[in-house]
Amino acid sequence: MTTITESSIASVNTGIFPLLAKTERKQSPKTRLHLIIKADGRDSVALKGIANIIKKNGSFYLEFPTRLLGREFLVTNRLQKVPLELNEAGVNKGINYENQVVTFEWQREGKKLCIRQQRLTPEVPVTDALASSVADNYINPLIASLKIEAVAPDSSTVVVKIDELFNGKQTGLNDVFNNINLGTSANADLSRILDIKAFESNITATSELTTIVREGMSKVNVTVVVSSSLSLLPETPMRGRKESRKVGYFTTHRLSYSDRQQELETRRYITRWRLEPSDEAAYLRGELTSPKKPITFYIDPATPKQLRPYIRKGILDWNTAFEQAGFKDAVRVEEYTDSMAAEGDDLKYSLFTYAASDKSNAMGPSVIDPRTGEIIEADIIWWHNVVSLLREWIVVQTGAVNPAVRNPELPDSLMGDAARFVACHEVGHSLGLKHNMIASWAYPTDSFAFSRIHVTSRRHSVFHHGLCPLQLRGPAGRPRTLRLPTHRSLRPLCHRMGISLVSGRGNGKTAPCAVGQPYGENIQIRGRAISTRSCRPTFPQRRLRRQRHEIGWLRYREPETYRTGNR
Repeated sequence: MTTITESSIASVNTGIFPLLAKTERKQSPKTRLHLIIKADGRDSVALKGIANIIKKNGSFYLEFPTRLLGREFLVTNRLQKVPLELNEAGVNKGINYENQVVTFEWQREGKKLCIRQQRLTPEVPVTDALASSVADNYINPLIASLKIEAVAPDSSTVVVKIDELFNGKQTGLNDVFNNINLGTSANADLSRILDIKAFESNITATSELTTIVREGMSKVNVTVVVSSSLSLLPETPMRGRKESRKVGYFTTHRLSYSDRQQELETRRYITRWRLEPSDEAAYLRGELTSPKKPITFYIDPATPKQLRPYIRKGILDWNTAFEQAGFKDAVRVEEYTDSMAAEGDDLKYSLFTYAASDKSNAMGPSVIDPRTGEIIEADIIWWHNVVSLLREWIVVQTGAVNPAVRNPELPDSLMGDAARFVACHEVGHSLGLKHNMIASWAYPTDSFAFSRIHVTSRRHSVFHHGLCPLQLRGPAGRPRTLRLPTHRSLRPLCHRMGISLVSGRGNGKTAPCAVGQPYGENIQIRGRAISTRSCRPTFPQRRLRRQRHEIGWLRYREPETYRTGNR
């Protein structure tokens, strides 16, 4: 990170910011930038991080490298602090409310640096005649323009003032009050930029924005603190993997044109992390391999201490599922330190956020590259009052047979076990997986008493809502304990299809899964071939469908794409 402060520029004889200095002889843009460089003690432009941030007299300037012109940046806007009124509505710290992709363009004739929004244009083979029509028919909109204050002598960087991008005057990159449904704009006199920092691959601005909401004769001032990050997307996108309706992944979609198609196609790519084996040869032999870059979650220090061990276990439970895809220690958990917090909202940290709110819920959103579905960063939002929901589930569903829950305060072991389940559930969403509501049909209720039926949970999947330990009466009236579902209740095929990098893994072949190939098609894992051509998972109800159920004859149903949200 590089920031030029007032003290470092004070050594310049002019005594004020060189870009704005009034001299008898008008200075060229190259001369003005040369003064900036000398004031910082640099003989040439040397960037530490993605760009340089220059601060002078309360204003912020961006020294943008021209080599990044045309490169795609992902803009991510996130709430950091909210007033009581929004908190009560479930709008809290950590909520990601707006994402978009932009590029920077240098309009030399107008001496401007323009920002253009990048929308997903349809796919088309470059060899098709229709490709020229797609190129001519679509244009991406301009959303902001910045006056170029200075240019480096070798034209390697340009300097622009960026105050209005983040102080609420312009809404091209951040339109917070419309996105949280207030329908108002920021008040310029009551809004300000708190700080702007540059990191290795992104720039993050933190702003305090205030709006005035009027209803009838009354009005209320609403102030929020937000962070806006511009993250450089990979120049070579990750290979996309087509959706299969047999497994419930979240997706990003694009239209697809071709000369010979008789019906317009919409291609859907699953959202997944980029996991690459550190030892590709060992991976192809079927050995467990550590990823080059593991998925690391950082636990918010505001998380109650008695819940932290269970939440950590719930997150790490997913390592067993990733082992089915050939990766060991793919998911890790670390503490979120004060030094990390001081850096601001850096997208390299996936944070488990514990919000002080009366909302009884949790969710697992993620930030994705819309071009391919690659998950770049994920955050777990845990509203404090979800503990009341967990307590209610445990008491209502197990109190009849479990004396331990018939007390005003439940033991930490029971609450912790429930918290572990919720953490596992929400992390699964941040890994790209949807709900699996049909799993509630896995075991007929009247089959629990059969001694030949061995089940561990009333639900067959960690992705079903309303899950908690159950205790029912088994054969001869003996209590039968059903514990919380975890990652083990997920079909292993799910991660083999979504995460495995190659087809033929385990037999020495190195055929990569091609773009557009149904992911997981005939993948071999650890020497065992599994095919996704058949969409008949071995749910237990296929064996029990002739057993009488209280709502009728239970018959097998194919799981469709699950269209529920990510909570």
